[in-house]
Amino acid sequence: MLAKMGKKTAVLLLAGAVSVLLFGCGESADQSGASAEPVTLNVLKGQTSGSAEEFQRYFADPVKKKYPNITLQYVELAKGQKMEDLLTAGDFPDIVFSGRRGAVNTITTLDIALDLNPLVKKHKLDMGKFDPTSLDAVKPSDPQGALYMIPYTANFYAMGYNKDIFDRFGVPYPKEGMIWEDVIELAKKVTRNESGVQYRGVEPGNVHLVGRGLSLAYVDPKSNKAIVNTDQWKRVFDLTASMFEIPGNTPPQEKFKDAFDPFFTDKNIAMLPYYTASIVDRFQTMGENSQPFAWDLTTYPSFKESPGMTAEADSNVFMISKTSKHPDEAFQVIAFLAADEGVQTMWAKMGKLPSLEIKGIEKLYGQDIPVLKGKNVPAIFKSKVRVAHEDTDYDQMARNQLQAAFTDVVYKKLDVRTALRNAEEAINKNIANAGSK
Repeated sequence: MLAKMGKKTAVLLLAGAVSVLLFGCGESADQSGASAEPVTLNVLKGQTSGSAEEFQRYFADPVKKKYPNITLQYVELAKGQKMEDLLTAGDFPDIVFSGRRGAVNTITTLDIALDLNPLVKKHKLDMGKFDPTSLDAVKPSDPQGALYMIPYTANFYAMGYNKDIFDRFGVPYPKEGMIWEDVIELAKKVTRNESGVQYRGVEPGNVHLVGRGLSLAYVDPKSNKAIVNTDQWKRVFDLTASMFEIPGNTPPQEKFKDAFDPFFTDKNIAMLPYYTASIVDRFQTMGENSQPFAWDLTTYPSFKESPGMTAEADSNVFMISKTSKHPDEAFQVIAFLAADEGVQTMWAKMGKLPSLEIKGIEKLYGQDIPVLKGKNVPAIFKSKVRVAHEDTDYDQMARNQLQAAFTDVVYKKLDVRTALRNAEEAINKNIANAGSK
């Protein structure tokens, strides 16, 4: 289980009092344990976005420039393939990069992740260089304080919106600092059917994304019992359901799981509160001269209980497998990518939010992305992320159960309390079955 820990405590446990960024000055290859001989490291893409081309640009090329003897080989699971299959075949990669939640729910449960504490100490990686929210995301994953993850970028949130739809209906654009109730009222004004096209005011994404705006847990880490049949989760279900209850704002059920793509392809969704990087990456992929509509960004909606807050802190992380034959070289790679200010600044200019504390990040962010020119990028940084709930190994399963329950609320008109009770029973049953195996 992931124990709660503040930045100061984490730094003391994980790094020790050091002042260099990566490695001690003048440290030889023998002292670091790394080899100057040619080394190829297989790097597996976990539960995160990105492509082989992006891997080459953001990871492989900078590493090759820094360490000419190290080559990174991109690995991606085939359709239907699981990480367990690689482990069973004895062919598990050296490094894994993933979203934090995916890492917690797959790598650590496979008992394949290497405790990085000894390597942090050996290579003198200064954990104090990291942004506190990124550092908090990789707090020790067991009572003994093992460190399985190093953050390299942070996930954060914004609301993308289709200016053409607002212009069509003469409705003012979304403002900064809106709470969810403001978004709902605005969505009502632009949810219309015109010339056979059903325009939808807002697509809030899955229900647990909205739930992150209150840092809600799914399973009690001490008792391993579900905690979703609560007043707070009912608040989230009621709020999210009210968006789909706007006449005309409910998508066909076959598109309900796809909260992201129709915003860009169908071009009939006015507002998309989502992950900033996912929105920006999609527009960037289309190319500067191939934008589907006029668009902009504003702050992610807040709950009125916590105005000015977006959603839970989250990070993309690196891990090293226990089976790696080159742990020192693998750690050199992930430490360089995650903690080198030059690399992190380059990423910031290319639309990735660094895991390091870098002054003036608001001005640096997106400088090298043509599609962000003229966009309200500063708005992204006007809200604060919330402290994350304590993860458990069962969170991914619980999220799936919650989404299934919410689907019943939207399409079967199931009572919210009944849906939450059903979800809690299903989660507890799955936990019990997992424990009996």
